[in-house]
Formats: sequence, C-alpha cells, structure tokens
Amino acid sequence: MARECCDIYCLHHQGPRYLRDVVSFENLHDFEGVYKKPGGKLLLLFHFDRLTLISSALGQAGFPHGIITQPIDETNPDLSDHDRRFLAMKVRLQQTMAGGGWFVAGRDTRGIVQALQQGKTLILLPDVRPGPESRRVVKLPFLSQTLAIPDGAMRLAELTGATMVAGLCKSEGRRAKVSFLSLQGPPQTALGQAVQWLEGAILEAPHRWWQWNIFDYLVSHEP
Repeated sequence: MARECCDIYCLHHQGPRYLRDVVSFENLHDFEGVYKKPGGKLLLLFHFDRLTLISSALGQAGFPHGIITQPIDETNPDLSDHDRRFLAMKVRLQQTMAGGGWFVAGRDTRGIVQALQQGKTLILLPDVRPGPESRRVVKLPFLSQTLAIPDGAMRLAELTGATMVAGLCKSEGRRAKVSFLSLQGPPQTALGQAVQWLEGAILEAPHRWWQWNIFDYLVSHEP
C-alpha cells in the first residue's frame, strides 16, 4: 500500500523509460492478443499490490485505456472529504498515464457502453463493496467463503460482448512483475476465474491485498 501511494504521487513525473526499467511484463502477449481483438475489452484489476503501476505501464507502453470507478464525489457516503480529494487527484493523474477516459459506474453507463462498442479497453475493479448502482450481486467462492461483489463487469460483458482479461502486479523490491490471465467462457464464469486467480495471489502474499479492512462487507452472510 505504501508503494501504491508513492506511485500515485510520483509516476506521472516519470517517463516510459523509467517504467520499462521498473515493470516486467510476464506474458504481455496474452494481453496484447486480447487488446488487438475486435470489440471492447474489460481489464479486471484488483486492490492488490501496486495497482496504479499496471495502468500506468500499459498506457505508456502503447496500450491506452479508460478507467471505470465508483462515485468518488459527495454522492458516495462512504468517503470523507479527504478521501474524495485524494481519489480525484489519483484518478486525474492515472488518466494522464493511461491515455483514456474516466467513467463513473452507475452514472456514465451510456458512455461506458459506447466506449466498449467502439472497441476500447476499460479498467474495472470488481473487488469492491456493492453500491446502489449494482442491479444484482454476483456470488463466487472466495477464501472459503462467498464473495458478493457488484455485477457491473458481468452486465457490461453480457450487454456489449466485451472480452475480459485480468491483470495482477507482484512487487519484487523496487521493481514489479505484471502478469495477465485471459478469461474464458460466459461472463460469470470468466469473472469467477479472475476471482480464483486473485485468491491464489492473496494466499501467496496476503499483506498485498488492500481490502481486508472491508472484508466483512465483501462476503455474503446469507445461509
């Protein structure tokens, strides 16, 4: 988390050369194959390790993409004034590095759908607490419990036919290794594959997942 904060404040001052030195793409060809396919793409990232680094490195490596976030203004009651200012700054700087647009879930639905129909790639983070914009909750096995997360990625894929691919970052000292997973099958199956991949990474390095503080809100308590 500390490295993520440093990335937020510092990466926009660095150029592609710095990112090439710091970031090693483990299987970029998998992502590139999906990126060049016709139709929209949803890149599923998670609140894990150096999240911002993935987006910045891809954007500066010639893979521009947009970003979908939850509301980060006063309409989100879970955020303090400090949180809102920080997240607004973070998104603005990340946009600069990513080279694409910024869309708000539940508010910019038409723009998101149009972007995907135009063949653009958008980042979406599924490991979040469901908000009022979520029409239904997707339940998936996760860490011996049932993860209950927003259905946004699944709905968008169903509506637009967008291809889904997942990405993860693993720090190695000052450097980081970024890997990708091509997701197969119907949208809910693909989302389940991404969540299982995240689970494996968490079991390997539990301290790198940021969401432990809201874990109780992410799992279903229904029998």
